[in-house]
Amino acid sequence: MKKLVLHATLIISLLAIASCAKDDDLVSTSTETADTTSIASESNAVVNDWIAENMDLYYYWNTSLPSDVSLTDYPEDFFYDLLYSSDYFSFITDDAASLIDEFSGTTLALGFSPAFGKFSDSDQVFMIVEYVYSGSSAFEQGLKRGDIILKINGEYLDTDNYYDLYSQTGGYSVTLGSYIDGSIYETSTTYDISATYLVLDPIIDYEVKEVNGIKIGYVVYVEFITGDNDLFLNSMDQVMAELKSQGITELVVDLRYNPGGELTAAQHLASLLAPASAASSGEAFVTFNYNDDLQNYFLRTEGSNSDNLKMTLETNSNNLNLSRIFFLTTNGSASASELVINGLEPYMDVVVIGEPTYGKYYGSYVIYDTDTPPAHNWAIVPVVMKYANSLGVTDFVNGLTPDVYIEDDLFSAKEFGNITDPMLASAIEQITGLSVGNARAVSPQKSYNTLLNKTKMAKGNVMGVLNPADILN
Repeated sequence: MKKLVLHATLIISLLAIASCAKDDDLVSTSTETADTTSIASESNAVVNDWIAENMDLYYYWNTSLPSDVSLTDYPEDFFYDLLYSSDYFSFITDDAASLIDEFSGTTLALGFSPAFGKFSDSDQVFMIVEYVYSGSSAFEQGLKRGDIILKINGEYLDTDNYYDLYSQTGGYSVTLGSYIDGSIYETSTTYDISATYLVLDPIIDYEVKEVNGIKIGYVVYVEFITGDNDLFLNSMDQVMAELKSQGITELVVDLRYNPGGELTAAQHLASLLAPASAASSGEAFVTFNYNDDLQNYFLRTEGSNSDNLKMTLETNSNNLNLSRIFFLTTNGSASASELVINGLEPYMDVVVIGEPTYGKYYGSYVIYDTDTPPAHNWAIVPVVMKYANSLGVTDFVNGLTPDVYIEDDLFSAKEFGNITDPMLASAIEQITGLSVGNARAVSPQKSYNTLLNKTKMAKGNVMGVLNPADILN
């Protein structure tokens, strides 16, 4: 599957070639009702017309697009008014360049990933640090996994302000809290964190544990991104080569905080983990289903073996040739994380430990204007496909069910690789038969409610970038 970038002029050409026009137009392109003296309205109409054409062609639910939306609306409002009622995944941004930078793996970042929570009897919100990137400002200041943040720039977080405060660019001051006997208390500890350009390798930890004579690999993978010139795929190869050289026979992949990402990264990881026989023979990994117009176009022009309709496992000299694999998951494990787990199920013993996954079996593409100069800075990321594994398994609305249920309690978070971490301890017990830590089959109910990290889940919805030139060729 090729990485993609959409080009507006090519989109229009593909629209004609694929014969995707509807009997009724998606929206009226007439500007008779618009205020022709309003520069803003005219600018909105240009962007919205571009949005409308792309949604008509690529959107998975394109037959349900409404016809009563106005081209003069603000583009964000226009886009969300187009979405199918059960589509919680598609999104739009007015900063296409920053989004693309993030998929290169080099981006302006504070360097930590938070979970958001609140107690049921309060509107006050707190952040708990899931992980920190080495070399970031957050790391240098001393922020670590499990730390609790109560304030940003001296302002308490609540249900109205928490996301805006967190998503500020540039940097800010954070005030930490301490969890004691079911309550969080403010401390005097503060950190001034600044945003810097970072190369965010998604494998943030890996090591080998030898327990009862068995060598167990452990990898923490937090995002499916390929990086510029496949930088992070090469890094992934190097990590697996190192684990292979150390003679591991079992592997635990920690996807607890991985919201998904690019399909090619998912394919690459699966090809490293699957039995060598399945990878070398190019067994089917996943299949894709698009809207009827696009599905028929691919079938007509490329046939049923089109790379746009399926993805296979691939030969890789660093393949670990495993017969079983252990995944650690939470509700934050979504999209491409679920795709890898589901896609490997037909070929090996897949053991899932933790919480049910998010439940996203749709794929999205980044679409933005690459004209020079671009007519606008907007990018849309609509759902364009639904995927299934080689056995046709899809529609796991409630997520993938773990084989061993253990909740991820960040109030008691252990450093990655600590064998007393309940999830990792459970995997080691499954492998060795030895109890090495607190591997409770079911952990106590969380004392707080989790809130959505919109930045992470939005980016995680993106599973590829489509180049119409590749389709037309």
